[in-house]
Amino acid sequence: MTTLGIVLMTFGALLFYGSKIVFKYNEKRSGKAPISKDAQTVALINNATLAARVIGAVFVIVGVIIIIFIK
Repeated sequence: MTTLGIVLMTFGALLFYGSKIVFKYNEKRSGKAPISKDAQTVALINNATLAARVIGAVFVIVGVIIIIFIK
């Protein structure tokens, strides 16, 4: 079970920080790409990034709970 917790923590951290990096890259690039000026597209990207970060955080929390409490 400890291995499962470590895998969940690693995957969650990669998902959390990966979505953070993609969001920052998209913000820098938003002035250059014509499609990103559409308000609906920007809102969709922001919501998807938020969802990915929440899912990543949940994976990390579940991984920690598995490692600490379930042996």
